[in-house]
Amino acid sequence: MLTDSKLRSLLSYNPTTGVFTWLVDGRNQHQRAGAKAGCLAPDGRYKIGIEGKRYLGSRLAVLYMTGQWPPRLVDHINLDASDNRWCNLRDASSSENLHNMRAKNGRVGLKGVVFDPYTGRYRARIKVHYKNLHLGRFDTAEEAHAAYVAAAKMYYGEFARAK
Repeated sequence: MLTDSKLRSLLSYNPTTGVFTWLVDGRNQHQRAGAKAGCLAPDGRYKIGIEGKRYLGSRLAVLYMTGQWPPRLVDHINLDASDNRWCNLRDASSSENLHNMRAKNGRVGLKGVVFDPYTGRYRARIKVHYKNLHLGRFDTAEEAHAAYVAAAKMYYGEFARAK
């Protein structure tokens, strides 16, 4: 497994910009000393190839800065998976990482809100520990969303995402 000392001998990491650059020449034209390391993958994350293995830039940033591999997932606070600035990265469990996600654009377009066609009202719900919790029925989507936002702050803390 890649160690922090091996990583530091191959790459330089700028925590302010989140960019890795090569310190040594590699086997191809993209791995030249001073060149930006890695490429943006289709999923929006930077991946860097080192000695035949591909690594996520966010995980390499944690190794570079702390000297240890991240024990869990690395969450991008601003939801931009290509933004590997040190101030944008944090340790997260799988469920915490899921809390910090954008809402899927449904009919209503507000996170935690669904329209109930049988009652003609909006239902607010939140998932906690793999269970859906019913937060109530409301006359407007905005009221239902406000209930979701309050519950998200209570249950998810710093990982709460309103949008």
